[in-house]
Amino acid sequence: MHRGRLSGSLSALLFFVIILTMSVGVGLCRTPAPNSEFSQVAIQLVHVNGQEFLDLAVLANSLGVEKVWNALGRKVVLRSGDKFVVMFVGSNRVAVEDEIVRLKASPFIVNSAILVPLDFVTLALDRILSSPLSLEIRGEKVFIFDRRIGLKTERETAPIKLSEMKHLTNDMVSETNGEEAPNGVSENEKPLRFGDKVFDVVVIDAGHGGSDTGASGPTGLLEKEVSLKLAMRIQKLLKRRLGLRVVLTRQGDISVSLEQRTATANSEKADLFISLHANGSFDRDKSGLTAHLASAEPSDAEVSKTVTAENKVISDELGNEAQDPDEYARMLWELSQNEFFREATALAGCVLEACQKNEVRVASGEPKQGPFIVLMGASMPAVLLEIGYLTNPADEQLLKQDKYLDLLADAISNAVAEIKARSRRSKTRS
Repeated sequence: MHRGRLSGSLSALLFFVIILTMSVGVGLCRTPAPNSEFSQVAIQLVHVNGQEFLDLAVLANSLGVEKVWNALGRKVVLRSGDKFVVMFVGSNRVAVEDEIVRLKASPFIVNSAILVPLDFVTLALDRILSSPLSLEIRGEKVFIFDRRIGLKTERETAPIKLSEMKHLTNDMVSETNGEEAPNGVSENEKPLRFGDKVFDVVVIDAGHGGSDTGASGPTGLLEKEVSLKLAMRIQKLLKRRLGLRVVLTRQGDISVSLEQRTATANSEKADLFISLHANGSFDRDKSGLTAHLASAEPSDAEVSKTVTAENKVISDELGNEAQDPDEYARMLWELSQNEFFREATALAGCVLEACQKNEVRVASGEPKQGPFIVLMGASMPAVLLEIGYLTNPADEQLLKQDKYLDLLADAISNAVAEIKARSRRSKTRS
C-alpha cells in the first residue's frame, strides 16, 4: 500500500519535472524579453571638427556599464557582466572581448572627460550589453534605444557647445570652428601627443620595486636597487644641466604596476619616457647595456627572454592574476598605435652613442625591439634600457660602483640633451 503510494508520488513528481524542463527549454529557444530596466536614453551630442562625439562617462552611466580607469586616463575598461571593452584614449582601435574593432575617429580626453565617436555605441557597447542597441540623432541629442522596443519621441533640446560642459572648462577647452581639436585630435587618427610644445618634462622609470626584486647578481645586487640609484642620478643631472622637470615613477622601494609606470608618463605630459632595468641570463658571459623599443614581435631570441622577464610581473598585479603576459602584450600592441617609433629610435641611438663615448659597456650598438608592456601606450618617445647583466660577475661589480653609475647617468643625460637640441632645431625649421 505504502509502496504504491510512493510509486505514484514519484511518477507525479517525475511528470512535473519533465513539464518544467520542457517549459524552460522552450523559453531558452525564444528571443529573450526586452530588459525592463532599459528602453532608451538621450545623450547630448558634442561637436568637434564637424564630427559628433559623446561623453563616455555620461554614456556609461546612462547604460549602466561599469567603467574602470587604468593608466590614469590612457586606458579604459568597460564591463557588463562577464563581457568587456578595452580602449585607449588616442587610438581608434578598441578590443571587444578578443576582437579588435576600428572606430571612425579616435577617442580623446579633455580635462577629465573622454569623448568617443558615435560608432563606439554600435561597434563596441552593443556587443557587451544584453539589449541590442540602435541609435538615432534628433536635433542635438542622440537617442540610444533597445531596437526590439523601438524609439519613443522626446522633446528636442537646444545645442550644447563644448565650452558649456562644466567638467571640460579649463585651458584645453576651446571653440574649434574647424581647427585642430582639443589636445591634438587629428584626422589621421594617430595617438594624441600629450607633450607640451616646449620640451620640458622627462619621466624616468626605475624598474621593479617592492616585492618585485627583478634580477639579482652573484653577490646579491638586486635590479630594483640599481635601477632606482641610477634613476635618481639621472634626475639630478637633467634638472641641473637642462632645467627639466624630471618625474620618477617611484622614489622608494615600492611596488608600481607596469601600466601605472606608463600612465605616469602620460599624465605628466612627458616629452620622453625612459625605463631602467638590469638584465639576467643563464649565460654568465653575456654583458653590457642594451636599448629596447616597443614592437609587436621580439627582434631576436635574446630579446624574447628579456621580454618574458620584464612582462611576467603583469600576472602578479591585482586584477591581472589570470592574464597571460604574451596575450596581453599583443592586445596592447594592437590597441596602441605608436607614432613615436622614429623619435624613440633616435633616443635609443643617442643613448648608445653617448654610452660608448663614456666607455660604458654596450652589448649591441643597435637598439633591439620587443613587446614590452611598460612601453605600450606611451604617448611620447619611450625606450627601455637594460643597463647590464647582473648575472655577469663583471657587470655586477661595475653596477655596484658609484663611479660607473655616474658615467651611465652622464651618458643618458647627454642623450636627452641631444634629443632636446634636435627638437629645438626641428621647431625652428618648421
